[in-house]
Amino acid sequence: MTCLADVQKLYKTYLARTKELTARRRPGDGLLGFGPGPDQDPCHDAFSQALKACLAEEIPSSGETAAILHYIYEEPFCHEHDQLAYWMLLAVHGLTVPRVKALTAADAAALWTWYRKAYPPAKRLPAQKQVLRALKERGDH
Repeated sequence: MTCLADVQKLYKTYLARTKELTARRRPGDGLLGFGPGPDQDPCHDAFSQALKACLAEEIPSSGETAAILHYIYEEPFCHEHDQLAYWMLLAVHGLTVPRVKALTAADAAALWTWYRKAYPPAKRLPAQKQVLRALKERGDH
C-alpha cells in the first residue's frame, strides 16, 4: 500500500543521488557527447520507474491520493535550482494521470484549481497539460 511517506522516500533518495552526481561532476562530463554526463545516470530512469510502480499500488483514500499528488506536483518548485533533477520532477507529473481516477470530484476540483495557478500556461509542458485535463475531467463529474 502506497502512502505519502513512501513517495517522499523515493524523492529523497533520488534528490540525494542528483546532488551527489552534481558534486562529483567534472568539467566536460558529457560535453559534445564524449563520455556519460550526470544527465545520463541510470538514477533518473530508476526514479521514474519506481514512482510509476508506487503509484500503481493501492492508495487507501481520495484524501491520501490527493496528498500524494499535491506533493509530487509541488516538488519541482523546491528544486528549481537543481537543473539535473528539476526537469525529471516535472516530467513525472505525467505518471500521475491514472491516479486521478481515485480522487473524488471535490478533491480533483480542488487540486485542479491549485495546479492551474501553480502552473500557468507559459510553464506548462505536455505532462502538465495532461494532468490539468485529467483533473478537470474528474472534477466535472
